[in-house]
Amino acid sequence: MDAPVWSWLAHDIRSSQDIADTILFVEGRHVDGIQTIFLRHLYETVPMERLSHFLRGGRYSEAEAFAEENDIPLAVVYRKRLEDIVSDPSHPALGRVSSEDEAAELADQTLGLLGHIGDTAFAIDVCMRLPVPSLQSTQRLLLHALALAEKDAPSVAKVVDAIQRLGTWCSVGNGDAPRRSVAQFDGQAWQIFRAADLASCMRSFISRGDIERAGAIWRRHQSDKRLCRDVASAMQGYPADADTKSLAGWLEREVLPLFSTRQQWLDIAAWIEQRARVLEAKQANLQDALRLLELLEPGYSKAMAQASGSRSCALSGYLLASQPLTVTPQRFIESSLQSAAWVAGLSRFSGMPVFLAASGAERDSGGDAGTHNCLFLRKQLLDLVHLRDDHRMSLTLDEYEQMSFSMITMEFLDRVAAPELLNNAYFDHFVPYAQRHQLEYAQILHKYCIDMMDSVDREDTQHANAQGVAEDTSAAMAGILGSAGRHAWEPRVICILGCLYSSCVGRDVLASAVDDVASLGSAAALPLTTARLASLKTYFEIVLEVMRRSMIPWSSGIDAAIEKCFSLFGVYGDLEDDLSQCRLEITEQYRLMCLKRMLLSYGLHDFHISNTKMAYPLLQWLVRKTDSSTIMSDVLQLVDAYHHLSRTSAYVLRLQALCEVGEAAAVSDLVRFIDTTEHGSASSHLGAQSGHDRLAGLPLLNRLEASGAAGSRA
Repeated sequence: MDAPVWSWLAHDIRSSQDIADTILFVEGRHVDGIQTIFLRHLYETVPMERLSHFLRGGRYSEAEAFAEENDIPLAVVYRKRLEDIVSDPSHPALGRVSSEDEAAELADQTLGLLGHIGDTAFAIDVCMRLPVPSLQSTQRLLLHALALAEKDAPSVAKVVDAIQRLGTWCSVGNGDAPRRSVAQFDGQAWQIFRAADLASCMRSFISRGDIERAGAIWRRHQSDKRLCRDVASAMQGYPADADTKSLAGWLEREVLPLFSTRQQWLDIAAWIEQRARVLEAKQANLQDALRLLELLEPGYSKAMAQASGSRSCALSGYLLASQPLTVTPQRFIESSLQSAAWVAGLSRFSGMPVFLAASGAERDSGGDAGTHNCLFLRKQLLDLVHLRDDHRMSLTLDEYEQMSFSMITMEFLDRVAAPELLNNAYFDHFVPYAQRHQLEYAQILHKYCIDMMDSVDREDTQHANAQGVAEDTSAAMAGILGSAGRHAWEPRVICILGCLYSSCVGRDVLASAVDDVASLGSAAALPLTTARLASLKTYFEIVLEVMRRSMIPWSSGIDAAIEKCFSLFGVYGDLEDDLSQCRLEITEQYRLMCLKRMLLSYGLHDFHISNTKMAYPLLQWLVRKTDSSTIMSDVLQLVDAYHHLSRTSAYVLRLQALCEVGEAAAVSDLVRFIDTTEHGSASSHLGAQSGHDRLAGLPLLNRLEASGAAGSRA
């Protein structure tokens, strides 16, 4: 070794013994004006330490020569050389490779060195870990490793997995095009993928919405238990704005058919429900949401039955998938209670345990709620699609969940502004949707009409009071009534009654002559079914309520509705008890309406018919009216309204009034009419008639009086 001129031998005064094989000296150096002193320690080294010195510096040629001079096995040098190449991505041996030939030469050198080493486990490890930048050379090394591991099962499995991953890497690459050339194949990236967790790789691709590459990993590594276990949770990272069709196709074809455990189905069901709701809420994409929900139908029940292995659970799964699920919260609760009662009865009948609810560990894990919710959500979305496509009603899922079927059917009527269009809304939308969900639409119509009348009357009254006209009765009523002298709700209610009348007579489709009462004769042979009975009762109840609220005189529309009531009474002669009561109430209400109309015709606006003390004075006043041709029929109306008045008194008072004015002919005609009506065969018949029929017979008396008055004046 070279030593500078300024060098001095030294002695370690701390040592009590002289060391003959060690030399200490002080070396002085002067570099760039800086004086430095070094303490040198020279001693004789062993060959292996010298060899390590060459290897640490990457001086492999010198290390080989030194090993040969000192009879050191060259395998030591070769092993260290390969370890450095494998562990250092920036090793010069890798950096010099820029072509396929150079990559092949590196592989040849590696295999040659491994042959000299003779360590099979080390050779397999190097062949798998060497980041040679060539697909062909990488395959060659892996095949060599497979040949070396032919008798060691764990090593074979490890090499086979690496070969399989290499094929997967060629398919997925770094997320770009497949790596098949030296310019494209990245040996370092391949080594990262070879050692990576496949579940994490698949999760990464799914989070980017890359179903093609995620599917490639799934198809080639289905045996990986972690992959199968984590696929459902990996779906949580799927982007909200990514395409769902490709995802649904992949799940249907490749993922769901391999699910064999109950937990897998529950996990994927929870994600599908969440994803379907996101699609509906943020993208208004009902079709894609339904596409996802349909994935659960074919496999869930079968998987539940196989997983449980019991007849009871198999039946439970079948019931869960096949029972008619209602799709609003209120109907859902009712349906659940009915299903529970039905299952309990079936269990008692069959002697076999049957259940719909989960138990034990199933309850702890959430039971079947996840998949049940998905099936329930699918029913809701199908109904939303039906509303949008068939009824032109667009609702969001949040809006839909706040409504019941009844509210939706009412909305079909509410959205029609013109009463003339209610016929189409009733027959094209209201009735079909109610029948689709097995609703008693007659009751819905009854509630709709009553609520509408209450709401409109309340608003009109408040409006009138706000204008300060409540003190003046006539002014207040003018504010409540429309320009035609009727309530604002009347046109809509009358139109709805016409539609309901069509259902009563068997016309459940839009007819051109809904108001043709004469056509009712063809309905006489129609059986009084439960549905028709409900429609009849509802029709009568609505008409009765309209009669109670109508103004005097009432409109022609109300009069036509009342006429239809009496026509229906004639067709369905043998009415049920409830309908018979409706008939009595309608007849009595019509009698009171006619009485009010009669009093109004004489200018008696403020007369209260409930004041019985004023009935007889009113009778005395009416019989003396000689300027009306219908006075006697009006008098008899008044008499029939109060039980303490008698027809005899009315006739006597009328005869007295006629005699006082000298109407002899009118007196004669009235006497003949009294004799025929009150004492003849017609008497018992008239007494047996209903109020409306009796009123219908009064025009004869009017004509007799009119003819008598005319003869007297002549």
